[in-house]
Amino acid sequence: MSKKFQVVLPDWLANYIEKTADIYSINLSEVIRLQICIEIITAVSKYYPDYEPGMDMEALYKNGIEYSHDDSGREHMFKMISKIYFEARKAVEYRMRKEKKS
Repeated sequence: MSKKFQVVLPDWLANYIEKTADIYSINLSEVIRLQICIEIITAVSKYYPDYEPGMDMEALYKNGIEYSHDDSGREHMFKMISKIYFEARKAVEYRMRKEKKS
């Protein structure tokens, strides 16, 4: 299930998101979701050192999301995006369990 939110962004951030969307040929909403999910994984990893994400975040930051305009490159990119969403959900669930115990 998805919910819609209206978010007001300063020009510099909107420009960054638009540029990123252009680079990867994906829509603005996808870029915003990705940025949020990547930050969730990173933050939970920092707040809870015992949490280990199922993907190498350092490699993601170093290499970015691999992309090419051919079909196989786009397929690989969307698999990677799907994995980021999955890992973010796991991180949120982990944090919620930890905070519920506290």
